[in-house]
Amino acid sequence: MGFLAVFVRRPVFTTMVIATLVVLGLASFAQLGVDIFPKVDLPTITITTTLQGASPEEIESQITKPIEEVVNTISGLDELRSSTIEGQSQVFATFVLERNVQEAANDVREKVGTILSRLPAGTDSPIIEKVDPDSSPVLAVVVSGQRSAREITELADKRVKRSLETVKDVGAITLVGDRKREIQVFADPHKLAAFNLSIQNLKEALQRQNVEIPGGRLTAGRTEEGLRTLGRMESVEAFNQLIVADFKGSPVRVHDVAAVVDGEEEPRTLSRLNGRNAVSLLIRKQSGTNTVAVVDAVKARLGEIQKGLPQDIKFEIVRDLSRFIKRSFHEVQDHLLLGGLLASLIVAAFIGRLRWWESTVLLAIVAAVSVAFMWGKPELLIKVTGLATVSTMLFFLAVKKLRPAFVAALAIPCSIIATFTAMRMAGFTLNNLTMLGLSLSTGIVIDDAIIVLENIFRHHEEERRPPFEAAIEGTKEISLAVLATTLSLVVIFLPVAFMGGLVGKFWNSFGLTATYAIMVSLVIAFTLTPMLAARILSPGPTGGSEGAAGAPTSKEAGFYHRIESGYGRALDWCLHHRALCIVVAALILVSGFVLLKTTPLEFVVDDDMSEFEVVAEAPPGSSLERSAEISRAMESEIGKVPEVLTLFTTIGVRGQYQSNVTDVSIYVGLRHLSERRRSQQELMQDVRQKLGIFPGLRVSVQQISLISGGGFRQTPFNLILRGPELSRLEEYAARVIRELKTKSGFVDLDTAQALRQPEVQVHIDRQKASDLGVRVDAVASTLRTMVGGEKVGFYREGGEQYDVRLRLQDSFRSDASVLSALMVSGGNGSLVKLANVTALGAGMSPGQIERYAQERSITIISNLYRKPLADAFQEAYAAVAQQRMPPEYGIQASGRGKLLKESIDSFLIAFLLSLAFIYIVLAAQFESFVHPLTIMVSMFLAIPFGILTLMVVGKTLNIYSIMGLFLLMGVVKKNAILQVDYTNVLRERGLSREEAQRQADRARLRPILMTTLAIIAGMLPVALGKGDGSASRASLATAVVGGQALCLVVTLLMTPVIYSTFDDMRGLRVFSWIRFPRWKTAAGRLAWGDSRLRARDTGAR
Repeated sequence: MGFLAVFVRRPVFTTMVIATLVVLGLASFAQLGVDIFPKVDLPTITITTTLQGASPEEIESQITKPIEEVVNTISGLDELRSSTIEGQSQVFATFVLERNVQEAANDVREKVGTILSRLPAGTDSPIIEKVDPDSSPVLAVVVSGQRSAREITELADKRVKRSLETVKDVGAITLVGDRKREIQVFADPHKLAAFNLSIQNLKEALQRQNVEIPGGRLTAGRTEEGLRTLGRMESVEAFNQLIVADFKGSPVRVHDVAAVVDGEEEPRTLSRLNGRNAVSLLIRKQSGTNTVAVVDAVKARLGEIQKGLPQDIKFEIVRDLSRFIKRSFHEVQDHLLLGGLLASLIVAAFIGRLRWWESTVLLAIVAAVSVAFMWGKPELLIKVTGLATVSTMLFFLAVKKLRPAFVAALAIPCSIIATFTAMRMAGFTLNNLTMLGLSLSTGIVIDDAIIVLENIFRHHEEERRPPFEAAIEGTKEISLAVLATTLSLVVIFLPVAFMGGLVGKFWNSFGLTATYAIMVSLVIAFTLTPMLAARILSPGPTGGSEGAAGAPTSKEAGFYHRIESGYGRALDWCLHHRALCIVVAALILVSGFVLLKTTPLEFVVDDDMSEFEVVAEAPPGSSLERSAEISRAMESEIGKVPEVLTLFTTIGVRGQYQSNVTDVSIYVGLRHLSERRRSQQELMQDVRQKLGIFPGLRVSVQQISLISGGGFRQTPFNLILRGPELSRLEEYAARVIRELKTKSGFVDLDTAQALRQPEVQVHIDRQKASDLGVRVDAVASTLRTMVGGEKVGFYREGGEQYDVRLRLQDSFRSDASVLSALMVSGGNGSLVKLANVTALGAGMSPGQIERYAQERSITIISNLYRKPLADAFQEAYAAVAQQRMPPEYGIQASGRGKLLKESIDSFLIAFLLSLAFIYIVLAAQFESFVHPLTIMVSMFLAIPFGILTLMVVGKTLNIYSIMGLFLLMGVVKKNAILQVDYTNVLRERGLSREEAQRQADRARLRPILMTTLAIIAGMLPVALGKGDGSASRASLATAVVGGQALCLVVTLLMTPVIYSTFDDMRGLRVFSWIRFPRWKTAAGRLAWGDSRLRARDTGAR
């Protein structure tokens, strides 16, 4: 430990070393990105394939299944899902977190390319995207202006959307409420029949006579010219003059049998903001990218685009996920500053006897920040906390006896700032987890400085050593104990940091960030702290007031003396009643298992984001107009809630793609939580009740999920039923839902399956069709062109290209009975009425076919109100078991349910590894197999108190609170390490066990109280936080604060009892294998060795 003297005696060198760490940290901080979580989005690739007019069953068999078969062979695939609706197939391939999303996309593209020739004719090329359509849009932009919807759409699509799609990490942009230009050819079937023409004749004429085909090259000597046939229509009016056929010697033109309209596509989506129709863009990011970076880049690009648009065109940002992320980040930042300030004030309170005006100043600072924290806005809190921090540090410097508090407090900013360098090198961002790790570290990083500083003070005050000698010897004496406490805390985090799966990735940055901060604090405690302590201590032989001889020490003055005396009496009683204390300790440990089984368990806590979403499905068969009417009525009811500020409605969109016009989504923006009394969950329940007046409406009022990928839907409860027959799956799902509706806590319980839609089914009489020369495919294609419309070419104008669509006039598509009178081509060029070869009937078609792991599936979804996720799945599994499904049918938890199980398994493994590492570190430190057990028993005594605190304040066991229990184990055992280490030192100096325990425990009482209260003070703002993102963070901090506060007295008293009990057990025969005689090491530590070594050592002396 000679290097310690170098740092103490060379203040400039020491200062420059720490200054280097701080400067590098500040430079790194400026380059760290901001996000809500680490990069935990599961790598998801979406393959979208379109075949216009095809039924879900047809697309499933001919498109979805072949794609699933080839994608399933790709390595690293974690989950394979698909969703098939009319005209569209979507296959979602989710890979393990370790898989690079770009490489996965390339593999998917290669595999899909091998089956393109097997897809049906007319199928569009599959679109492969690195985005999960189940994820929420990170940004919604409304484009408005004083012009028609068609003109706004033209600008939004051609100028805005195309430009935004080039922004880095933008995954997909969905245009909603758009009215795109389209050249529409409306055929009159009666006029076609009058000229003996079918719609196929008109279609072929439009396709053949609106072309532009290159004809090769003309080469003459040294010159070469291209040849191109210009057959495109140069104006909309030109389509009317196009010749379709010749009838009785006269040409039949398009205007003779149809009307050509320069119009708009048939509207299939709608967008509305606060009651007025709008054109909007829903922007999603690519999987695994930074939300804030994407949103900021998009906003910057919008500013550039705005400059080139007409003045009346305006952008309005409706939903912005980065707002919550930034508010949450600033909230943790405030807690970090406030926690550091409170921890510093705790140190000042234990320094010594303060005069009345000094105490008044410190109490005034505490009162100011408390008022700002409890009742002030975030902007006020950050200002008050910053001013209070600066004032406190200056006050510490100004008051001589408080300068040691300045030394200890200096460890906090130095450690935190220096940690930013390690974070940048590790590729971390400033997110909820890394900032939480730093915030909770404020009370921990000051621990080492407190322990070292307190021991230096003890050497100076009680042993009357000069400042420099006290600084060096005090640091040396405590160095191994400090090293052990720090390393034993680090090994708590390391197994967590290297857990697998999403939970491991989730906590990886938290564990490593806290580890970096703790290791930096160890460096500061061994360098900066003793150097400064040597220069602020009074040069006299005592540490009393003004250094006067005979003045009381800081321990003998004030309230601390009464605390120490009371602790001494309680310790004596416990050591004389060890059996009773052991029984109490055993009961506490047993109670931990009872509390663990009765505490509610869930994956994460839903934060109050001041926004949520209402998803609804209108009754089957509803048109876009009907869905719009229903959504207006819903908006009216939701608008009655006074806390609602924004209502943004989209219809006909599910995820990032167009869906049925019955799909309605309403984004609800609320007043910020600081401006309202009711929580978001209470408001969601209020909205849920208000929307209950709509019969036949499927409604889900749900939280906006911040994690995407892997079927991580917005609803917390997702249970997949899978098997071969869709009808039986629907039956099982209906029974399970009926059973779960009898349980409390399930709300918006339904399936994710789209409702069956009414359809007109055309049954072909094959014999009659054959007799009349009518082909089945001709009937199908004719009906698709007549009713659904078919794209028959393009029209170019001004460098842009617009679709040309052929279909019947609206009056012939409004009623199924009209279809029977339509004509289809028969043999010998004749026309045959559909009624002669077909019969029409009513039926219901699956609106959607879902598949999971290459099997048909139905997902039961539900929101939960005051019901833990684990309880919900337990009741669901019981309901499924009652159905007695055949073996070919199965169930699978998805989303949060799947991750909850994975997280419990991961935490259990991490817990066992942590215990092993803790034991290894402590055994190596104490050179004993027994003393680590003493410390670890006291560590276990804290767990029941942490769980009890969670239950009392109404919190659950989740991945945050479980991490809090891990952290609690790490910080609690520091107390026992200090007690056991100094007891061994005194016994090695010749004191009896009982006397060594009394002296050691009383000597270590002050640093234990200081470090414990500093940790509590540092985490208290997080535990009591009420701002953005505070609910999840509070779970972690509450477990630590409550566990530390409640178990402090127990561990202070139980550790000596357990120590003496284990020491007595050394004499028992069963423990003879660890009964080593004592001998002194060169380092002056108590160790255990072979008796011959002891004899040899004695002889040498």
